[in-house]
Formats: sequence, C-alpha cells, structure tokens
Amino acid sequence: MNEINDFKLEILKEIRKIEKDVPIKWDRVIDMDSIVQIYGWIPYNKGRSDFILITFEKYNSEITINFTTSSVEFSTKLHNNLMGIETKEGYTHCIKFKEYFKKYL
Repeated sequence: MNEINDFKLEILKEIRKIEKDVPIKWDRVIDMDSIVQIYGWIPYNKGRSDFILITFEKYNSEITINFTTSSVEFSTKLHNNLMGIETKEGYTHCIKFKEYFKKYL
C-alpha cells in the first residue's frame, strides 16, 4: 500500500512540473497498477481544446514518463517542463482519425 501511495505522490510531483504555465484541465485517470495514464485538455480558442495524455510506467524503482498532445502551442513547453531540458525536435503533427482513415471509412 505504501508503494502505491509513493507512486501516486511521484506522479503528482511530475504533474505539477509539466503543468507550469500551461492551462491544463485534467479529466481522467486510468490506473493499471504499474501503468497510470492521465488525460486532460488544454483550452486554446473559443471553447476548443487540445488533448494531453501522460503515461507513467513504474518498473521496480524506475518511473518512465511519456506524453503526447495535439497542442502545437504548448508541445515544446510541456516537454521542457517535464524533462527539464529544451527540445530541438519540435512538435510531431497529429492527424484527425477520420482524415487518417478517410480512404477506408
């Protein structure tokens, strides 16, 4: 039980880092024991929002953190907040589901 609480506290610590200067509204959590996924929204224009999904995976005492977002505006900021270093990779463009599969739907 203590290990679970420690994992949750570590996740919250990382969440506080990533949301610095980014207006994230957290929405859902999926808890699969050693993997926790947290889903949220980043408002950007007249009621519209970009998504953010952060995955925390615990293996022994190591925690791996990955995230993805549809936010062009905040992608680099989120990376820098989480990793503590600046990225040169930039934003990886995402495509709407219907657009990606339009030939098959």
